[in-house]
Amino acid sequence: MPDQQLNGWLVAVQGPNDRQPRVYAVVAERVVYASLAYETGHAEALVGDRLLVTNEKVEFQRRLTDGEVARLRLKVGEVKRFALSGG
Repeated sequence: MPDQQLNGWLVAVQGPNDRQPRVYAVVAERVVYASLAYETGHAEALVGDRLLVTNEKVEFQRRLTDGEVARLRLKVGEVKRFALSGG
């Protein structure tokens, strides 16, 4: 079996009373022939499950770069808070 490629995603979580969303990085194994909708939905589900989301809005933001995945040392299924830089 060939090595699995990892896909990193940024996912925002915002509660009804939150002024700004909290952003999380997550890595999921790449599924062969999966659609983008499946992969982003999987990333949202990983974050939602890990944070025990109830009534918060969970939304895909963007794909992480390979450099970001390496810098964060993310492993498959791991969820980490992500600090957005800039303004």
